[in-house]
Amino acid sequence: SAQDGRAQAILPQLQGAKRVLDVGCGKGRYAALIKHSRPQAEIHAVDVSPEMLRHVPAGIHTHCASIQDLPYPDASFDLVYCVETLEHAPNPESALHEMIRVLSPGGRLVIIDKNVARQGALQIEAWERWFDVDTVTQQLQKAHLNVKAEFVSYDGHPADGLFVAWVGTKPVAVMANKMAEKA
Repeated sequence: SAQDGRAQAILPQLQGAKRVLDVGCGKGRYAALIKHSRPQAEIHAVDVSPEMLRHVPAGIHTHCASIQDLPYPDASFDLVYCVETLEHAPNPESALHEMIRVLSPGGRLVIIDKNVARQGALQIEAWERWFDVDTVTQQLQKAHLNVKAEFVSYDGHPADGLFVAWVGTKPVAVMANKMAEKA
């Protein structure tokens, strides 16, 4: 629901977004919420499971693809978000790089996943990975994003440190800076 802290971390970032990408969309619950909140935006949703994509509501563009190999050109989206998806990536750093690659200058990235400091709070699958708040923050900063991390509420629970939302903005000047470095 729109009251869930995970949705609350994404919704304010929609302001001005014309093209939005949901990475690891599952059945499209967040993409549907975004479409309802911003009907004029073009919403794209990616998941590795064709079965999950069959459940994504109409009006949302779907692609079967990996978080580590997004089928879009550089700088395609004003807002890119992933909710509990990074934990499934075989190489989370590569996944972060891909999401930043498809993010347009001035665009916003929202990553919501579980805090490793709370590991044990939920029963999890052996393959699940939880993240250190500072490590992900530093990885995003290393990619030149202006980022902040905050704990968010979930499923009726208060913001107790289990879920973290990293919200970053890609600077407009990064491309110019990289070109100047090469000159």
